[in-house]
Amino acid sequence: MTTSSTQDPAPPVPGGTRTRFGCVIYLCPSGGDRAAALREESERYVQDIGWRVLAVIVESEPERSPVEREGLGRALALVRAERPRAIFTPWRSMISHRKDLYYAFAGAVEATGGFVYARNMTGPDEAPDSDWAVAW
Repeated sequence: MTTSSTQDPAPPVPGGTRTRFGCVIYLCPSGGDRAAALREESERYVQDIGWRVLAVIVESEPERSPVEREGLGRALALVRAERPRAIFTPWRSMISHRKDLYYAFAGAVEATGGFVYARNMTGPDEAPDSDWAVAW
C-alpha cells in the first residue's frame, strides 16, 4: 500500500519555515502492531520535525527477509529516483532484527545520497539484542 503526494507545495511548519525535504515512511507491522496507529503516529512525527511525507509504504509480507521485501525495494527505488531523501521508520527492527541486514540496507540508501532514520532501535515488545549494545 503506497500513498504519495508530490504535487502539493511543502506545508509550513511551526515557526513559519518550509519543510526541508521529503521522506518515505516505511512500516513493517507484525504480531500485535497496529498499522493504522503506527502510520498516524509516524506521519505526525515527521511533520513535526519539518519533513514532508511523500509516500507511506506498509509492508505486506513482514515475515520475509528484508532483501526479499517488496516494500523496502520500493522505498529504495524512490530514494534512487531522488524523490524523498530520507526513509523514516519507527523502529530499526522494522527493517531488520539483524544488524548486518539493517546496515546493508542503510548503506544502499546512503549510496544514493539518502539516509535511513529509525526513531527507536526496537519496538515496544522487543528486548534489545546484545548485538546492538552501544557504548557511547
